[in-house]
Amino acid sequence: MASKQRNTYRAYTAAELKARSTVPNAGDISVGSGNITCKYITTVKIRTSLGESINHIDDLSKSNKVNKWSGSGPYTRSVSGTPNIRGDGAWLQHNKPTAHFKFGNFAGYNHNALTPSYYNTNRTTTLIIQSGGTAIFDCALTLGELKFMNGDIAGESQVLGLAFIVWDGNTLIGYQVKDLETLKDTIISSAFQITKTNVTVSKTYTCQIRLIKSKTDYNYNPTNVVCGITELPDYTKDVIVQAANHFYLNGPYALNPPVINYSIPTYTFGEWLLVRPSFYIATGRLMFEALAENARAWTGLHITAYIEQGYYNLDGNWIGTIITDETIPSLIWDGNWAIHDSAQYIDILIWKLAGVTKPLPAPGYSLRIVIKCNPNQ
Repeated sequence: MASKQRNTYRAYTAAELKARSTVPNAGDISVGSGNITCKYITTVKIRTSLGESINHIDDLSKSNKVNKWSGSGPYTRSVSGTPNIRGDGAWLQHNKPTAHFKFGNFAGYNHNALTPSYYNTNRTTTLIIQSGGTAIFDCALTLGELKFMNGDIAGESQVLGLAFIVWDGNTLIGYQVKDLETLKDTIISSAFQITKTNVTVSKTYTCQIRLIKSKTDYNYNPTNVVCGITELPDYTKDVIVQAANHFYLNGPYALNPPVINYSIPTYTFGEWLLVRPSFYIATGRLMFEALAENARAWTGLHITAYIEQGYYNLDGNWIGTIITDETIPSLIWDGNWAIHDSAQYIDILIWKLAGVTKPLPAPGYSLRIVIKCNPNQ
C-alpha cells in the first residue's frame, strides 16, 4: 500500500487539495504545511474512483476513464509543435503512461477535475460601437487544476503565466497576463479584459489563450510562449462601427447617393443641393436650411422622410429597420427651390405622428434619415 506526499501549487491550499481528492479516501489524507500526505493507495480505491472493473495498477493507469485534467494522476504532459512568433502551432499534449505504473501516481487524484472551457459565450458576439469608440474584449474561462509549472510539462519548468491576447491580423492589439500562482479553477471575477480605443473601421479580431513563461508580460516572440490549450481554441470577434447619425438622400438622378455628414454644411448629390441638415430627436423635426435643384427650378416638389435604426456590417453595407412611417401627409411646396436660400430653415416633422412620439431607437444602434424627393416620379 503506497504513500506519497503532494505539495500545494498555484492558489490551492492543502485543505482544498484534500477536499477535492478522490484517491485515497479523505480519512487517509493528512494536511501539512504546504502539502498533503496520502496513505493506503490501493487498486480498490483507484478502481472505485474511476468506476472501473479492472484491478491491476498498470491497467488502471492506462484506463480511458482516468480524468487527464486532474492535477495529480498517471498522465504526463508535454508540448506538441513549435510556437511561431504569434504563439501559434504549439499545443498542450496529454500522455498516457506506458511503463513505470505506480500507485503513488494516483495520490491526490481528483476524478471530478474540470476541463478547461470558455465560460462566457457572449465573448464571440458581434460588438457594435460608435465610430471612434472603444471595443472591449473580455474572456472568462475555466482553467482547471493542472500545475503547468515546476516540471509538470516536459521540458518546460517555468510556465508562469496565462495570457489573453488579441490580434488584428498580425498586429498585436493588446494582452493581459495572469500569474498562475494566483489562479484556481475558474477565472470569472477577475476575467481578462482588453480595450481597443479609437476604433473607426469594422474588423474581425482574433483572440487567444496561451501558457507563457512570464507572470506579467506577453512578448511578441516564440520564446515567451509555451503552448495553447486545445480546449481553449482561438476565436474571433467582429467589431462593427455603427454609422453616426446622418442623412441618406434618395432623389432624382441619385441612384446611389452618398452619406451626408453633419460636419459638411452643404452637399451636392446628383442635381440636388442640401444645406446644413440636422435632426432633433426631442422635437422630432428634420430641418435643413435649403434644398435646391441645381439644373433647373422645380415646382410642386414632393418630399417624404422616415427614420431607420441600424449599423454598417463588415462589408460596409447598411443593415437597417424602418422605425417610423414616411411623413404623412407628405410635404409639397410650390415655387422655385433654387432661390429658397438661408432666410429660414425648412422643417419636416418625422418623429411624431398624430401627436404620438415614436419610440427611440434601441441602444447600440444609430439613426439614418431617409429623404425621398419626388418619390413617385
